[in-house]
Amino acid sequence: MALSNLGPVLWSCADSMRGSMSADEYKDYLLGLVFYKHISDSQLYDVYGHAFLKG
Repeated sequence: MALSNLGPVLWSCADSMRGSMSADEYKDYLLGLVFYKHISDSQLYDVYGHAFLKG
């Protein structure tokens, strides 16, 4: 897949995941997941330090 096609493909995937949910409801759901990912990464960094970033 070409990088130029990535945006439309991701947008299509997000639309299919959203289904019949309104955009406002989906936004709340998605922002919660992004926040959870941030907290999770922060905790991993606190536990493992720089080794987490090096892979």
